[in-house]
Amino acid sequence: MGFVADALQVDISFLAAHVKTKREAACLVRLGMNANRLDVLLAAAQNSMLAVRALREHWSTIVDGHAHGHGHGDGAHMGSSADAGPQPACFALLPLLAQAEDVERRNAARLQGQITEQCRELWACKRDLEQCIEQNMSIALEFSEAGCAEIAREKTAVARVETALVQRLETLFGGGGGGGGGG
Repeated sequence: MGFVADALQVDISFLAAHVKTKREAACLVRLGMNANRLDVLLAAAQNSMLAVRALREHWSTIVDGHAHGHGHGDGAHMGSSADAGPQPACFALLPLLAQAEDVERRNAARLQGQITEQCRELWACKRDLEQCIEQNMSIALEFSEAGCAEIAREKTAVARVETALVQRLETLFGGGGGGGGGG
């Protein structure tokens, strides 16, 4: 699991033992799934940006080597000797590098859109969790007043777990609504 999922997933045994409604269980499962998806997307975006950086470095190696009239110094890279600079065949790589960088940039932009959407989904889970907290606290109060302390404690415990999840979401997103999703 990644950082987001570690912060937001609820153990399935907790769900089975303490969560009684389908809606609430679905909300908590959806939260975990969206957290996992966000972790995957963040890792993919990081890899895409690393690929762009590597492609730029390859481009610079070829262009800078030619501009300075030398290769990498040991003559082992890009088919060049230490004195002659990159061979013309290396320049044939430049359009391929540019195309690969363009593909990676478009991939990064697509991933950014997906990351934003996942953040919105997580923020929607936050709103649903807030409703579950309110419901659990209300039920806990009713059961407490009716003398059913055990059920009241259980509902309060579930509400506390959900409150902690809401607080983690607010911390992750700075309280700002998850990628522009409002909140």
